Amino acid sequence: RQEMPPELLRRMTSAQCDLLLQQLDFVIADNETRRNHAARYYEQLKDVPGIELPVDLSGDGAIYTYYPIQVKERNDVLHWLTQKNCDIGPQHLKNCADLPAFEEFYLDCPVARQVADAVVLLPTYPSYPESSIQHTIDVLKHFFARE
Repeated sequence: RQEMPPELLRRMTSAQCDLLLQQLDFVIADNETRRNHAARYYEQLKDVPGIELPVDLSGDGAIYTYYPIQVKERNDVLHWLTQKNCDIGPQHLKNCADLPAFEEFYLDCPVARQVADAVVLLPTYPSYPESSIQHTIDVLKHFFARE
């Protein structure tokens, strides 16, 4: 694009402002809950062969809107989690360098391609129950133990 679309230059609507203001009081507590959820995933999945975990960045202010893990058999893991009633979605992660929209800027990015094909995003939203986190952890451990 050569210029900013006008709709992106507008101010928020009153309804959008109201929604934002209603959530401001909870931002700090919600971020801490997300970090706690991420720490729980990390502690219980760090020794599971077949799962690569991110470096712990919680001390640097990371909020973990999701907790990303990498697995080689992503589609099988997603299918397994879904069958076992885990709150999971496939997400549509792409290596942008491979997308037609970015063809003009193409560079071969094999690591980005590999990551896009391996990432599974685990829920960390503040209302996600501890019991559901534990269930997801247990299901993942079971998947990788059977191999």
